[in-house]
Amino acid sequence: MSAHSQGSVLAFAALSPLSAQQLQRVALVTYGCPLSSIYAMFFPAYFGPEQVTALRDKLQAPAPGLVGWRNFYRRTDPIGGPVFADTSTPEQDTEVPDPFPGPASDLGDTTPPLERDAAPWLRVAGHSHYMQEPVMKDWLRRVRLALDPSGEDR
Repeated sequence: MSAHSQGSVLAFAALSPLSAQQLQRVALVTYGCPLSSIYAMFFPAYFGPEQVTALRDKLQAPAPGLVGWRNFYRRTDPIGGPVFADTSTPEQDTEVPDPFPGPASDLGDTTPPLERDAAPWLRVAGHSHYMQEPVMKDWLRRVRLALDPSGEDR
């Protein structure tokens, strides 16, 4: 499940009541996520560190070297930020540099513009365009392959 901004709050609310068994083939990626930066401050009983940790622990890694929930954020993002508080690792909370330092690897191809790698050093993305981050695209590819080794979309 991929969720940006307010969508990450909705994804969290939808997945939290499910059991680890129900979530065994689910991986979650959040980006620009306001769970800990905004929601935990005002609704700690629902979005506090204990609740975040509980969902993180139920989401199993789809393969070695991957985590069940990975969050991407930028320091320039006024809304989203790290999610996992003091227990964070780069494999869970991943800061992406802004502006993107490059090199962009797909500038000359026919990839739709919003799916291309971020253009290096051209703009500050803030809360937008996370799907252009090569590190996030790479993680999503590896998770898709782990969850569906045949490579077929279902």
